[in-house]
Amino acid sequence: MVLGKRYRLVERIGSGGMAVVWRAHDQVLHRTVAVKMLSPHLAAEPHHLQLLRTEALAVAGLAHPRITSVYDYGQQLLDGHEQPYLVMELVDGVTLRQALRDTPSGLSWQDVASITGQVAAALAAAHARGIVHRDVTPANIMLTADGVKVLDFGICVLTGFDDGASDELVGTVDYVAPERVTGRSAVTAASDVYSLGMVMYRCLSGRLPWERTTPTRRLRQHVFTPPQELPPVPGMPQEVVELCLSCLAKDPADRPSAARIATALGRWSVPESRAAGAAPAEESTRLLAVPAELTRRDRQPVPGLRTRLAASVRTMPAERRVGLSAGAVAVAVLTGALVVNGGPVAEAGAAQVPVPPDGCQVSLQVHATGTGYTATLAVNSFRDRPRPWRLTFTVGDGWKVGGQRPATVQQDGPQTIVTGPVDLVAGKPVTVGLVGSAKTANAAPARFVLDGTACQSNVNVFSAAPSPAAATEPVKREPVGPAEPHGKPKPKPKPKKKP
Repeated sequence: MVLGKRYRLVERIGSGGMAVVWRAHDQVLHRTVAVKMLSPHLAAEPHHLQLLRTEALAVAGLAHPRITSVYDYGQQLLDGHEQPYLVMELVDGVTLRQALRDTPSGLSWQDVASITGQVAAALAAAHARGIVHRDVTPANIMLTADGVKVLDFGICVLTGFDDGASDELVGTVDYVAPERVTGRSAVTAASDVYSLGMVMYRCLSGRLPWERTTPTRRLRQHVFTPPQELPPVPGMPQEVVELCLSCLAKDPADRPSAARIATALGRWSVPESRAAGAAPAEESTRLLAVPAELTRRDRQPVPGLRTRLAASVRTMPAERRVGLSAGAVAVAVLTGALVVNGGPVAEAGAAQVPVPPDGCQVSLQVHATGTGYTATLAVNSFRDRPRPWRLTFTVGDGWKVGGQRPATVQQDGPQTIVTGPVDLVAGKPVTVGLVGSAKTANAAPARFVLDGTACQSNVNVFSAAPSPAAATEPVKREPVGPAEPHGKPKPKPKPKKKP
């Protein structure tokens, strides 16, 4: 079978409750790709069609080497109905889930730092565009000879999505964040950080932070039970232990950002000879190399893992998931160019140097409308900086930059200076609103310097179209029951149905 007069299906290499994945040959570019299609019994259901389109739109807008590339999306008439398909990068490797099966006692802390740091870098790129993965698990992390890949954005949503609007809970029981279990707050990037903390804990200790029991009991543990202390690991810095446990904080506000995790773990994944060298001038989020011993099996046949692809199909036992096949989610259509500033991305496997303790990160979200734009500039410093701090950056021809009070913005040709209105507290970003006009997205702001220190940065230039209405089918959210021993929490009121 040939899809879109271009992709010839070669062999079926994976299937799950929602999708079937094929190895295919791209007859135009002469390369092997993965083609993900909905399972036949779901192909005619509108909300499942939207899920696949949501995944395509989300991943296509994320230009990051730790996230699997989307090549194409299309529809073809099959058996009397339109069958959508998603064409993705085909990646050979093993999942972290399989690696943990092979080493049930856990991985070395250096390996965990490397893997977790790469996943955090990928999540930071998604979070910068307002996308929350919602299913960060070992099964969705691929280990390849070229580094880590984050898989399966099939249930991702935009930051602020109301996860508690229905009784539905979508995700993996052992890795879902407590605020998602209770449904009492909107989905944020902190939910992914919690899941990553669970992955990190599992990799370091060989177990989860509490005893395995029924799915309902495990959901309650996320909400009420503090994680057990990590067992001692020879040579592991206390900072790594504290970072892992901080990711598992019950309060989302107490968790670090994914970008900060990537930066912190980079300090323990670099050779000492390089770490002692001069700090880099300006760089994007680092890519950390996966140790060779974890990818050696990629070059040998592995039963059940003939070819792992980044369009990961859910094959986890049903009891591990709650409402996984439901939960169609609407994601705004983001169009435009993703510009990643801060220097070239390092090759996987190359040694990296740590970010200096007085470093900084800048995220700029530009919403273009015709020749005008509005923008949100977030400045994050790794040390305290009293006001008035100064952030400088350059823009190309045709860009005019203005500020919104109380910040002060001055522009002299390509040079732009933002004067901070409030003190910068280490680890707590300050947001500044910008307005202006631009002739082209290709000349977007670059080279951000805070009080003389070059910053890591990413700039997203996009426009947002209204999201289509979300369609879901009712799947009962598992009750978490009373806290122990503090009594029973107030039940969540159910919305009244309209007559």
